[in-house]
Formats: sequence, C-alpha cells, structure tokens
Amino acid sequence: SMFPELIEGDLCFVREDSISVGDIVSLRNTETKEIIIHRIINKKLGKWITKGDYSLFIDDPNIHEILGVVFKVNRKGENFLLQKNIPKSLLSSYYSHKVPRVFRLLFKLLIKII
Repeated sequence: SMFPELIEGDLCFVREDSISVGDIVSLRNTETKEIIIHRIINKKLGKWITKGDYSLFIDDPNIHEILGVVFKVNRKGENFLLQKNIPKSLLSSYYSHKVPRVFRLLFKLLIKII
C-alpha cells in the first residue's frame, strides 16, 4: 500500500524519532499484531492519521501503535534514505484531490454496472 515509494521486498529500517506530517512510519495493529508501513498525513484530536500512499482508506491509530519512523530502505542490496518532513502543502494537495477523483471514477463505473 506504499507503492511507489516502497515495493514488496523492501527492507525498512525504523528508529524512534519525532513524528511529523509526511513521515513514513511503522505501525503495529494492536488486535492482529500485524506490522504495517503507512505515511502520516495529518494529526487530529491528538491522534496521528495515517494512510498507505496507494490505498484509498485512511486509518486512525493510537500513538502507542506507532513503532517508529522509517528512515532507510534496502532495495535489492542498495540502501537509500527517505526524505523526512514532506511539506504539508504537497500532502494536502495530493490527498484532497487524488482520492475524491478516484471515488468519482468508481462511482461512475458502479452506475454503469447497475
């Protein structure tokens, strides 16, 4: 769900760090214990709002689910650092325009099927 930033098989390095909008973080689902990687897209009522870059769904984890910030990725033996603190304007533009357009396209497709 983090494509194209991260792809299947990438090894993510995580560290405890200050968290801000735009960071890619590692989360643990408290019910399933599954570990996932998502991006911080906002903070509301003291909770970090996260979403996979390629996902339509936004989740709202407790701060205790966040394990740390992904700072480095190893892809096929090569390491690269991730940019920290992507400008909020870039994120708000991406998430406010791209997701509704996708829903409009799905709605049009659903109408044609029905």
